[in-house]
Amino acid sequence: KEEQPVFADVRTYYPGALSRDGATPLVLRAGDRIEGFDLVLTSARTFCVTSSVRGASVGAILSVTVFQLSPQSQSSIAEATVTHGKEVEVCGLAPGNYGIRAISPSSDTDSISYSQEYFVVTNRAVNVPPLVLSQPQQVVGKALVADATADEPIPDLQISMFPKDRLPWSGEGKAVRPQPSGAFAIRGLLGGDY
Repeated sequence: KEEQPVFADVRTYYPGALSRDGATPLVLRAGDRIEGFDLVLTSARTFCVTSSVRGASVGAILSVTVFQLSPQSQSSIAEATVTHGKEVEVCGLAPGNYGIRAISPSSDTDSISYSQEYFVVTNRAVNVPPLVLSQPQQVVGKALVADATADEPIPDLQISMFPKDRLPWSGEGKAVRPQPSGAFAIRGLLGGDY
């Protein structure tokens, strides 16, 4: 039996479109004043997504974000906090492509846990399998200088990594200085493309 959609205001509305891809950009430059720009909210078929988070310590407070996917970027739709093992539900999603991300925050970047899944909303509610948190990863490498001799030290430089399609979590991929041999390690990476 197919679930009936709820006709409601969508969580994020782009004038004339339900997704960022179909929206018309509004360009503002210094000193510009734009008039006659009306933002008319409309309702659309909306659905809910549910999931839960596993792999965190009992009682841990987790940050869960639902975001809309587009070729240009990821737009955050909703954020919630949930305790380990509890179900999270986000409603008001129009048909489209989304992702859901869970992070177990910590002041120590090396101990942040992370999980992310993607889902599509079509004509019914979506139940995403539990988000299983994984420990942060690290990248180990060696900086080399072209045409340098083996005994030349590496120049004073910093190496950092940043996520390709999302904003970094606080401290994620922070810059490190390589050792004189060029060896380096960047810790606390939550996963994905960098």
